[in-house]
Amino acid sequence: MQMPGLHRLYEKYHEDGFEILSYSFDYSTDDVNQFRKEKWPMPWLNAMDPEQGFEAQIAKDFEVTVVPRTVLVNQEGTIVQVNPTEEELENFLEEHLGG
Repeated sequence: MQMPGLHRLYEKYHEDGFEILSYSFDYSTDDVNQFRKEKWPMPWLNAMDPEQGFEAQIAKDFEVTVVPRTVLVNQEGTIVQVNPTEEELENFLEEHLGG
C-alpha cells in the first residue's frame, strides 16, 4: 500500500537529495527480483541478506520485526521518524528539501 506514495515522493524529491534504501528480509533473491520486475520496479537502492532474513544485524539495529517498516534518516544519520505516514513524509521532505 505504501509503494505508490513512495514512488511519487521519490520522483518529486530525489533530485533534491531524497534517497530510499529498500532492504528485503526475504530468503530468496528470485522472489525479490520477481517482485521488482512484476509489481514494483523500485528505482532506488535495494539490498538484502538472504542468509540472515530477520536475524540480520540491520533488522536488529532498526528493530524490524514486521515489514514494511519505514525509517526516515536525515542527512546527519539521525533517525527522525519511524513509520511516517505519506503525508508526514511529504511534509518533512517539503520542509527540508523544498521540492
